[in-house]
Amino acid sequence: MVGTDESTFNSQDIASRGMIVTILWRLEGEPVAEYPMTFTDVAEDKWYYNAIAWAAEKGIVNGYNTLHFGPDDDITREQMVKILYRFATYKRYDLSSRDYLSAFTDSPSEWAMESVQWAVEERIIQGKGFSLLDLQAGVKRCECAAILRRFMSN
Repeated sequence: MVGTDESTFNSQDIASRGMIVTILWRLEGEPVAEYPMTFTDVAEDKWYYNAIAWAAEKGIVNGYNTLHFGPDDDITREQMVKILYRFATYKRYDLSSRDYLSAFTDSPSEWAMESVQWAVEERIIQGKGFSLLDLQAGVKRCECAAILRRFMSN
């Protein structure tokens, strides 16, 4: 991760979808996508273009639909976990462990269930108190750093 400028990290700002993908792309050595992407809301002159093109090509990310990715949208906890799960799939990590989330009063969206169960079991994400995972909440940059550290440690 890098700061939002040379001297500022902005730890309390919410991370964007483009930021998360760019971090994973950098971890992989900034590979180049072989094919053009279909997302019309990801301009070629943006800092996240190459990262999103690569991640889409490798199946690490999907958009809201085939034309829209929402690179500047705030990323939710369940969206981040789903992207990490797909990245782990791409890396061929063992994804067999599951927590059935019985300790929490809130539930993930159906499309995120498997990835959230895996992330909780692997302790990549944790509850935020009051038995809540708070999966629809935006991920602060400081939380993003902690989640990524735990992911990389596993």
